[in-house]
Amino acid sequence: MFTKSKIEEIKEGFGNLSNSLSQKNKFDNDAKVLMFRFLEIIDEARNNRNWSRGELAKSIGVSASFMSQLYNGDKLINFTQLAKLQDALGLSFKVERAMNEVQSIVDLLPKGDGKGVWVYKPFEAPDYNKVENYPLTDACMQIVA
Repeated sequence: MFTKSKIEEIKEGFGNLSNSLSQKNKFDNDAKVLMFRFLEIIDEARNNRNWSRGELAKSIGVSASFMSQLYNGDKLINFTQLAKLQDALGLSFKVERAMNEVQSIVDLLPKGDGKGVWVYKPFEAPDYNKVENYPLTDACMQIVA
């Protein structure tokens, strides 16, 4: 069993390894991580259909060899192939921007309009001088009368 210090040493070692990579290698690494995230979802859907990788390849018009190269990380998937896989497996990928820690804290701070209204999201400041006329309902008519 690893002690906490041993775990920290391992994390530090991976951090140092990552820091020693060139910018191009970091981008290549990130591209593969992204692709493998998609392939993990695709593989789950493929398994649910009881398809082999060869059957999946055939469904999108690529060779089984090419599909193996994707899963081995030898080739990178492109968006057209990703769209075909999405269609073939009945998937719908959702792309979101991940907030970093600083953005999430800043976004959670309340924002005031200087007149006593505080909100947690950006909003259009209200016009306090604007007069709005709403139609009177039967209930309002009874109160007025």
